[in-house]
Amino acid sequence: MKFCNPYRYDLIRCHYNSKYDYMIFAFLDGIILIYQLNPMKQIRRYQYHWNMITDLKTSKNENILLSSSIDHMINIWNLG
Repeated sequence: MKFCNPYRYDLIRCHYNSKYDYMIFAFLDGIILIYQLNPMKQIRRYQYHWNMITDLKTSKNENILLSSSIDHMINIWNLG
């Protein structure tokens, strides 16, 4: 399956969210793509980091996604 643009090779992190059946991808250029696995489709695209994303984490209830970057920012995303 092709989750992302096949010409992009700068994937740096991925994270699975079981509550929503999301696969979350982070890229070197700060883009975050969120795919719902069933049915397979891209549901969100975020570009609020200006540099490489260093980590992705979800809250215990999996409603919140945190992303950190070497641009010295932590972003909070509502997945619900």
